[in-house]
Amino acid sequence: MIRFVLSLEQRSHISKNHSKDLNWLPVQKRDDQITLCHVFKIKHGLAPDYMSEHFVSQDSVHSHNTRFSKSGCFSVPKVKSHGLKSFSYNGCKLWNQLPSDIRAITNLSHFKNSIKQHYLSVI
Repeated sequence: MIRFVLSLEQRSHISKNHSKDLNWLPVQKRDDQITLCHVFKIKHGLAPDYMSEHFVSQDSVHSHNTRFSKSGCFSVPKVKSHGLKSFSYNGCKLWNQLPSDIRAITNLSHFKNSIKQHYLSVI
C-alpha cells in the first residue's frame, strides 16, 4: 500500500478532494458504515441479545417467498416522526439497501472494507 502525506497548514480546510485522496468517507457515510457493522454483528449473533430484539428477519415475518426473504433482509419497523432516527429503523433500512453480495459476506473485516469501497464508489 502506498502512503503519502499531504502538506497542509495547521488550520487549513480539508476539501472533498483531500478526503478522496486519503480514502476517507464523509461523516454521514462513516456513520452509516458503523451502523451497518453493528447490524452485521446482530445478523451473525456477535452482538448482545438486547440489540437484536428489534431486528426481525424478513423470512420470519411470513411464509411467502419474496426477494427480501431470500436475500437476508430485515423487516423495517413502522415508526412515526421520532422513530425515523432510531437505530433499529436506520439499521434495517441501510442493511436492505446494501447490494446482496455485500450482505452475503460472513467475515467482519471483509464486510467493513466492502462497505467502505461501496460508499467510495458511490460518492
